[in-house]
Amino acid sequence: MSNYEKYLYKLNEIWHYAAKDMMNHLNLMFYIISIKGLIDGNIVSDMIDIGDFEKIADAFKPDCSIDDINTVKNASALIEKGFGLQHGFLDIISEYNNSPDYTRIIKELISVTAELTLEDNEYQELATYILRRASNARCISVRENVLSDGVADVLKVAADVNEGDTVLDGSVGYGYGTLKYISMESNINLIGIEKNRCSAQIFALYMIISGRQFSILRDDFISMTIDIKCDRIIMDTLINGYNITDLTEHHLYLSEKWTETKSCKNYYVYCIANALEGMKDDGRTIMIVPRGFLSDKRSGIASFRKNIINRGLLKSVVALPKIHNFTSIDTALLIFEKNNREVLFMDSFSFFEKSSSHSYYFDEDGFGSIFKNEYEKEHISCKIPLDKVLETDNWNIDTFLK
Repeated sequence: MSNYEKYLYKLNEIWHYAAKDMMNHLNLMFYIISIKGLIDGNIVSDMIDIGDFEKIADAFKPDCSIDDINTVKNASALIEKGFGLQHGFLDIISEYNNSPDYTRIIKELISVTAELTLEDNEYQELATYILRRASNARCISVRENVLSDGVADVLKVAADVNEGDTVLDGSVGYGYGTLKYISMESNINLIGIEKNRCSAQIFALYMIISGRQFSILRDDFISMTIDIKCDRIIMDTLINGYNITDLTEHHLYLSEKWTETKSCKNYYVYCIANALEGMKDDGRTIMIVPRGFLSDKRSGIASFRKNIINRGLLKSVVALPKIHNFTSIDTALLIFEKNNREVLFMDSFSFFEKSSSHSYYFDEDGFGSIFKNEYEKEHISCKIPLDKVLETDNWNIDTFLK
């Protein structure tokens, strides 16, 4: 058993005896882990003076007191300054510390974490291990914030992120999938969009623990104007999907431009349209959508698909198996780029092999060889001219792949 597996066992005991689900408190645990990483020097920032952490290091001990807990709490201001975060964003302990039960839990978490000994990249390995376990949590709202390995792996190939890219994740959640698909590229301008405060905190702390540069915007992707042109815009629309009831001015602008109506209230239309507004001329947008969207005949949606084809923006449609860990609906991966004359339609089922209830083995090389090179292969992939796609008004692969 590794050091961090032993540590996680102790964390489990703390939450078990408190009769609480550990996976519902990841922001608190990641905050305390990040403090330990900063004290140990495993997490660094040019804006943080290690000397500022000497007092915090003295308070971070197995027999910590209430005053020590307050010292650890106040470290949030240093982290916020060091990583360019809004003041008060990481004041997580204050959100818990009003309850005697949670004061005891925080004291025990600090005590256990103070004795943790990790080296090199083990802090990131620990955080990743915890999130991987969260992908199987009982609570669906936790699971949907941690992309399954199957989804993250296929997004990695589809995104094809390069050094120096500006990457915007419109449904960043806890950042587990994000870190997988930006891979080992270090010079990435990563922008995460997450409306939920707790999820945004977990994402930020996961990036800090992993030593990645990032920015986080607490906003609703379909309601925001993207002020920076991006090389890659990536979004799993199933995570935050909802029915739009009140249209904002931004919605009305997108609807009139992309659907030729002022009444479209389809969430997926706005996800794609807003992403295309923020995509560079040589950029790429990657979206996962319910497969029903590909043939929905409602006027706003049908006219939106027509406009996408007429503008040569649809590059690929990939049917996905049921690889999400929080839903079993049929889904598809859509790739958008500019200046396309053909669309690649692809069935990805044969590249996934189920290994457990929520886990898949993904043949990345096999999938990538066809997807990246746009090969046509019998029963798996085909390329269809835009005029033919426009004529059928149906993006489902069964329409073209025989």
